[in-house]
Amino acid sequence: MKITKKQLTEIISKVILKESSSNMPINTNGHLVKYSGILKLVLPQNIVNNLKSIQLPMNAIRLSDNAIHITLLHQSAFKDPTLKPQRKIIKKSLIPAYDGPLQFNNNIIHRVDEELGRETWALFVDEQTQEALEDYVLQFIEMYTPGESQRIVDTYDAGRRFHISVANLTGNPGDSVR
Repeated sequence: MKITKKQLTEIISKVILKESSSNMPINTNGHLVKYSGILKLVLPQNIVNNLKSIQLPMNAIRLSDNAIHITLLHQSAFKDPTLKPQRKIIKKSLIPAYDGPLQFNNNIIHRVDEELGRETWALFVDEQTQEALEDYVLQFIEMYTPGESQRIVDTYDAGRRFHISVANLTGNPGDSVR
């Protein structure tokens, strides 16, 4: 289905109006959220700086500062037939800020995927932050595909434990354990 430029402008206007009338804040306060194929929470610089003090084993290669984030919704979810048509709109829209808690558990978790030969050292969010981020993701999807948010999360991203991948074996964020 082809969408004309005029139709796209109308859709974007509706999304912006919907954002301003939703209970999700517009991206002026809170933590920055971006869409770049995945939906990700950009971490404040003070958190990124604090990660540098974490002791890691010799074979762990830290991810670069600009690669440090929390994945809120995996790219596979954006391939869902109801969400896929919205990707261009999402890219051009002002994504609501996340203004909930952002706290982490104290332990670095070493995750291994022997089948893929991957290892990742990650810092997981605490339970309060986990619940708040889950709610944020559901509200975000609901803005673009009303009535489909829980199905999309359950199908493509069920059981996600929000975390920061601090290091892996290559330093390439795409090589982290999913």
